[in-house]
Parts: sequence; C-alpha cells; structure tokens
Amino acid sequence: MPIPTTPGISGFIASDPTLSFTRNGDARFYARVGIHQSTRDEEGNFHETEPHFTDMVMFGPSAERAHEKYQKGDNFVAQGQERSYTQNVDGEQVMHEQFRASTIGPNGNITNFTIDRAPRERETPSVDATARTTAEQDTPAAEASAEEPADPVADVLARRESQVAPEPTAAPATATAEREPVAR
Repeated sequence: MPIPTTPGISGFIASDPTLSFTRNGDARFYARVGIHQSTRDEEGNFHETEPHFTDMVMFGPSAERAHEKYQKGDNFVAQGQERSYTQNVDGEQVMHEQFRASTIGPNGNITNFTIDRAPRERETPSVDATARTTAEQDTPAAEASAEEPADPVADVLARRESQVAPEPTAAPATATAEREPVAR
C-alpha cells in the first residue's frame, strides 16, 4: 500500500499576511509567499536562484492561528494543494495560481523554535477544581497519614472500588462437583 502523501511547499512569507472573512463567516488567511529554489552546477554544487512567488491561502481556525503566528519574513513548511483559477481582469480572463494550505509550521532547517508540550485544552479533563477537591477528600488516600507516600494507583483503585456495588455472593452448590482447571 502506498504511503498517503500531501503536496507541500517550503518558503518564506513575502508580504504582510492578512486575515479576512468569507461570505459564510469563515476566516481566510492570505499571504504572498516565496518558494526557495536552487540549481545544481556541473560540479554537483547547489546554488540558490530567484525564489518562485505565489499566493498562499488558508481557511477556518487554521487561518486564524496562522495569522496570529506568522509575519513577513518568517520561514515555513506548509501542506495543502496547488489550485489554479481564472479571474476576469479588465475584461480579460487571467489565469492565477495559489497554494491552499491545510497546515503550516516553522521550517526546522532554517528556524529555531521551541515546542510547547503543555497538554492542550481539549485533552485535559473538564472537571472543575471544586469537584476535583471534593473527590480527593472522599478518597481513602486523604485519610491516610501524612507519613505514608501517596500512591496514585492505589488511590484510583480505591476510588473505583468504592463506586462499584459488591457482587452478590453465590449460594453454595448442594453437590460439590470437582472442577477441571481452565487455562485463560
């Protein structure tokens, strides 16, 4: 099975990015971008040539985040798709091209950046602090002495055990039949 890939570009923001909104109210990021190019000479050395310039757009929440983060001169790597369209300019149909990005990030080969590994808001439990404090006070760990180190696994198991109703005990069978061991 082939690896699923998406077209991408590597370049720099060549104009001040703008944020506008579509008729439907969706955010639209726009910037003129330059795509780095190079040529190889007879000796095998690479030489940078004039960049290729094109328009780059993004839509939706990604567009808003890109507008907050990127400014003229920033290097980036983006995934998306190339799109060509015609536009009527002074009564003449003119062909335009643009790159419609779905994701954008810093180019790690050129740009120094840090990664924020803090949990994202959507990944954190939506339990408010008062409910969490109340639940912690009801656990056996809160009743344990301060000298004992807290065992988070034991706390969770104790909390779950207190929430589960005990299973009813089975009545003993009148005849005690021997059971064969069962492998699980």
